[in-house]
Amino acid sequence: MCLATTSAYADCPQPPCVKLTNLTIPLAGIEVGQTARIQITGAAPNSPVTFTCTSPPGGGACGTDGTIQYPAGSTDGVGTFIQDYPENSSNVGEYTEVWYVNGAQVNFDNYSNYVDSAPQLPIFQIYQTQPAGNNCPTYLTAPPPQCGDTLQLHKWIWQPVTYVGSSSLVQPPDVDAAATEWNNVQSPRNELRRWWAI
Repeated sequence: MCLATTSAYADCPQPPCVKLTNLTIPLAGIEVGQTARIQITGAAPNSPVTFTCTSPPGGGACGTDGTIQYPAGSTDGVGTFIQDYPENSSNVGEYTEVWYVNGAQVNFDNYSNYVDSAPQLPIFQIYQTQPAGNNCPTYLTAPPPQCGDTLQLHKWIWQPVTYVGSSSLVQPPDVDAAATEWNNVQSPRNELRRWWAI
């Protein structure tokens, strides 16, 4: 296991930045009935926000012309823009979105590859609502897929935690303590390797 302090909530690499999140189930793909959020930070205050949006013909709610900039609103007095989008079945499909403030493209502030189930810009998907277990994050599945089965066996194995990051959200001593605690609990000397039936 590799824990990165910047993996779940990465700092904006170079402001202004835009992040796509799933408010209903954080760090998961977006399904019908859930709410997606676009958040721009570090932009010029009180400035117009626009976006381009494309989707394949017959899939998604956008057209195929990626040059049209749609108005979305304006940043607030500190340069932040937040807009929530409840998703319905007419939105199912793949999208490519690029966001702009004052006509200049905003940098993507995506989750790291350690959080592979989280939506990413510029390309993301809105899925049909899946029965419980069918839209599992890829880190929970292994060939053959086990999600959706009535019985799943997962092996609890020792994997030391390592991390890198420069986040101001968590202080390094707190991360060190959490990593040390995890590694101590996970140590093969503690014989915590078990098979779990879920």
